[in-house]
Amino acid sequence: MASGKTPRPLRSSRRADGFQSRVVASRNPKVVREAEESLSSKQRLASPREMRRRRPLQLRDVGEVSHQKLSAVDVDQRLFQPFPSEVVFENYVPQQFYIAALALRNTDRVPRLLNVILGNSPYFELISPSDEDYKVAPGMSSTYRILFRPDENKDYFDELIIITEREKFFVPIRAIGARASLDFPEQLNFSNCPVRFSTQKTLLVRNVGNREACYSITTLSPFSVDPSIGTLGVGEAMQVTVEFHPPKTGVYSSPMIVHYDTGEDVHKSLCGRAVNVNIRLDKSSLTVEKTSVTLSNQRCVVIHNQSAITAHFQWKRSVDQEEEERQKLRFV
Repeated sequence: MASGKTPRPLRSSRRADGFQSRVVASRNPKVVREAEESLSSKQRLASPREMRRRRPLQLRDVGEVSHQKLSAVDVDQRLFQPFPSEVVFENYVPQQFYIAALALRNTDRVPRLLNVILGNSPYFELISPSDEDYKVAPGMSSTYRILFRPDENKDYFDELIIITEREKFFVPIRAIGARASLDFPEQLNFSNCPVRFSTQKTLLVRNVGNREACYSITTLSPFSVDPSIGTLGVGEAMQVTVEFHPPKTGVYSSPMIVHYDTGEDVHKSLCGRAVNVNIRLDKSSLTVEKTSVTLSNQRCVVIHNQSAITAHFQWKRSVDQEEEERQKLRFV
């Protein structure tokens, strides 16, 4: 079987048989999730991994297959420790071959039987050190190879079924295909903005990934994004307007989540402070003189707008909107 050429972005080692060896170390899902949410768009694109919840162990009756019923390994631990905990292929080219190694180490003090079975995906092939179940000495490892040949630059998934004398567990196999990546800033800060006024920032956003971006964007009030849904080709750019319209003074913050059609979510941060601007009346109070019945009397008040915005105003009985609504209900 002929080997394909190695794509340059793929950081891997060349094996003697001409295949590409890819091994990904065991990773903690919580740490990975927190770390990946803090990545920039380019960093996320360079490492577009998604952790899957580990399936629980399925215990077996050791006495049915072995005379060694007692074990030095706790029942909630695996007799064989896999390395890596999941097999990942990245940055691959269709119609070429890639290979990864999976080592299974016997953590018990006695030899244990081991059998590994691959799922039904036609894109992966398991190369075993033996065609039948065999025993692995204590502390020793048995190495399996997974051959991968993709038809397209897309995601693939399968899993290995690891059967020991005491349990059955699963090691996922994932191939990460092309990804879209919109280069939003990690944080957008509106700083000090007038209260009850719309402040907008326009961003030039580019798809720096290697796949068309089908996206939707969600955030929380008083922030909004336009357009919030759309498609952007590889290398193309668009203008995105983020609006901040605070109803009260104070500090606001909200996540802005970019959802991709590949199932990935990228979290960005929006923040801003709503403040009162220099708009005032020339008098703090107004006294109307005595007026005869059926006649009218007038007094003038001047509004000074010494801010940098156009002020739209409306006379109301109450200071805030909630109190205004309560006053309206009283006369309904």
